[in-house]
Amino acid sequence: MSAAPASSYAKTTHTTVNRNPQRAVYDKEEVNSVLDRAFLCHVSYVNADGIPVTIPTAYARDGDALVFHGSPSSGMMKHFIKGEMLCVEIAIVEAIVMARAARKNSANYSSVVAFGRGEIVTEEQEKHRLFKVFTDHVLPERWPDLRPVTAAELSGTMVVRFPLEELSCKQRAGPPADTAGDKGNSSLYACVLPLQTVSLPHVPNHDLPVGSRPPAYADRFAGPGIKPLSTLAQSSPQWPTTGALFLAGAALGIAVHRLVVSH
Repeated sequence: MSAAPASSYAKTTHTTVNRNPQRAVYDKEEVNSVLDRAFLCHVSYVNADGIPVTIPTAYARDGDALVFHGSPSSGMMKHFIKGEMLCVEIAIVEAIVMARAARKNSANYSSVVAFGRGEIVTEEQEKHRLFKVFTDHVLPERWPDLRPVTAAELSGTMVVRFPLEELSCKQRAGPPADTAGDKGNSSLYACVLPLQTVSLPHVPNHDLPVGSRPPAYADRFAGPGIKPLSTLAQSSPQWPTTGALFLAGAALGIAVHRLVVSH
C-alpha cells in the first residue's frame, strides 16, 4: 500500500487503476461527491457454492462509511455477518460519447469501487440514527412525514456500516477521442449526448382518502442524482426540442470502471 495524505485514499493492489490511470481519483472529497450523487450500488461477493454474486441495493453515506440495511436472512447480509470481504460498486453515467468509429464510442461517467468488510450496528439509538441517514439520502424531505420506527422494526432489520478505506474512483469527461484521420472526415458526425435521471409526476396510492393532498416535494422530488422534470427545460435549454433521453446508468458501472490489476 502506497502512502497517501489524510485527504486521499491510499493505492493498493486492489485499487490501483492501470487502464487509463489519468482518470483515477483518490481524493476523498471528490469521491464523496460521487457517492452523494447516487443511491443505487452493486454489492459483490462469492457465495457458499463458489459462485460470484452481485446484488443491486440502495445505500447512503455516513461520513467515512456507507450504510446498508436489510433482512438478516438475505444472502448479502449473511456475508456481512460473517465478516467476509465484499466489493461495492457505484456508477453514474453522465453522457453517451458518440465517436466517428465504433471502437471509439464511449461514455462520460463517474464510478467508485470499494473493498472491505461490513460492521453490524447493534446499538438501538445508533440504528435509529442510521435509519434516518438512509432515508434522508434516498428520499429527501420524507422523514418528517413517516410514522415513527417501531422497536420491532429496529430489531428485525440489520443495519451495516461499510467503512470506506480501500477504494478508487474513476471518471471520464469530454468529447470523443477520435483519430486525426477520422476528425478530417467531414461526412462523419460526432457528439456528446448528455443524460439525466428525472422524477416524473407521482402516482397517488389507490387507498388514500378522497381529497388527500400530496406533500409539496412529491411533484418536485430531487433525490441523489435525480432532478424534477419541471426543472429540466430551464436547466437544459440547449437540448433538442423533439425530446430528451433519460437514463439511470448505475447498472453500467461494472463495465465502465475497468479496475482489474492486469490492465
